[in-house]
Amino acid sequence: MKKEGLKSLHIFMFPFSWKILNKNKFKLNKESDLKLFMKNLSGKWEYEIHNGDNEKGYNELMYFFDHGKEAMFCRYGQWHKKYAEQMVFNYRYREKDGKYNICIRKHNEICKYALFIDEIRLKLYKTGIGIISFYLMNKEYGDKEDILRINDYGRRIYPPFLPIDKAKETFLADRIEIQFKKYNIKEEFESVIKNKYKIPSIIMKLLGEKFMNPNRTYKGRKIHITPIIDDRMFVICWYGNDELIEKFKINQRGKYKYEKDLYWYNFMAINNNSPKYQSVKYIRPFIKEHTYDRWIKKGSLYAITENSLVLISNEIDKLEEIFLNPWKLVEDLKTIYYDIVCLALAQRASVLKFSNEVATISMMKKENLIKKISKLYGEYLQFINRMYFREVTPKEQGNEIYSKIEWAMKIEKDIMNLKKEIDEIHEYARLMADERTNKVLYVLTIIGGAFVIPSFFTGYFGMNIYEEKLLLWYKDSDVQRWMYCYFLFPAISTLVIIYGILKNKNILNLIFLLIIIIFLLKVLLL
Repeated sequence: MKKEGLKSLHIFMFPFSWKILNKNKFKLNKESDLKLFMKNLSGKWEYEIHNGDNEKGYNELMYFFDHGKEAMFCRYGQWHKKYAEQMVFNYRYREKDGKYNICIRKHNEICKYALFIDEIRLKLYKTGIGIISFYLMNKEYGDKEDILRINDYGRRIYPPFLPIDKAKETFLADRIEIQFKKYNIKEEFESVIKNKYKIPSIIMKLLGEKFMNPNRTYKGRKIHITPIIDDRMFVICWYGNDELIEKFKINQRGKYKYEKDLYWYNFMAINNNSPKYQSVKYIRPFIKEHTYDRWIKKGSLYAITENSLVLISNEIDKLEEIFLNPWKLVEDLKTIYYDIVCLALAQRASVLKFSNEVATISMMKKENLIKKISKLYGEYLQFINRMYFREVTPKEQGNEIYSKIEWAMKIEKDIMNLKKEIDEIHEYARLMADERTNKVLYVLTIIGGAFVIPSFFTGYFGMNIYEEKLLLWYKDSDVQRWMYCYFLFPAISTLVIIYGILKNKNILNLIFLLIIIIFLLKVLLL
């Protein structure tokens, strides 16, 4: 889509998790489950290989370290032997020239913001996490309050509270529509209320009709999709406004004006109607912590929070006087910084998903528990080694923004807590395995003890005392008495006692022993 006249760029990103539910038992995700998810995707999704074969792709690919590339891009087709080893699979929606309509109810009137859909992307990670992203271009609404409304209403896909009419008057859009030439998708949030865990139709219908039927199963398995982080989408936004950025650049006594500006606070916090009486003591530290002002003198001001990565700069016409490539700020936001945010969201969502799996496993019965814990631990190690990195690029600014995103999302702290949870449940599995091994060794030791007496008598008398009669032992009463008295009676008695001790059945032991003694006496009296 042509960029001329662009006033703002908005990328709404929705992380979700999926789980393959077996009909009769719990089962952790496997690669085949990822294949099942991809198999059920709508045919409108096109698998996207990122091999840097054009200028834009090359710049994006070469910006990152090799280990970062593996977690951000899928680089192999289905025919390649490394296809199944990839951590992420990227898709692009085939439909073009769509619109993302945000319809807001104000005083019984509907105000509509119609944004052009530049593209829709989908990332699927092996950890059972997906991210669907809407790239939206605004060429019509330039007022700064319009930008706040677009971000705040456009990212909400669940009612923040009920009744829904009250929610629509304050925080929630009346409806969100996705319009293409041949079909429309509308979400009025009524279906979300009926089923609190249902993904909104603007997401589900894009994924495909096979996801819309909650009763549909494939070989006894069903794909269950849930939001993993928030009921709102993450926002990446660029807004060009000469007046605002020039105001923010004013430096008075060593402090920039943006540091106490309410609009900058609302823009980075994705608020559209924040109360004006909010405490300045709260706003100023928040702005200072989350603002990245490295290039403010050149007319660009970034902010990174757990819900947003936003940028205010000069308008495109003014940027042409400052940069050789005025679109670089926007392109970097759409590619490089988008990739960094996707990685951070996937990390955060994966940590939450692993934590949920730990909680689920800890409440399960002990049968096959060791195997499930070992599989979870293996997936956790793969996640730590292939998706969680301290640095992803040799570029200084890229690493600074990546670090601020990780800090804002508290990813390092959450991973440390997850490590503790995983280590504890893995230690529990090890203790159960040791306990099982000790039980086996205990039983084997006592079984060995059961044959000490027969071995003693056999060694004392020798194996050849009845050499001529052993082959026909069942016909000779002397041989039978010897076997009953010195072999079978001690061995069986010991085994019965072992069984009683392990099962805590003392009375049963006495009964068995009495039966054996009576049987032995009867044999001896033959």
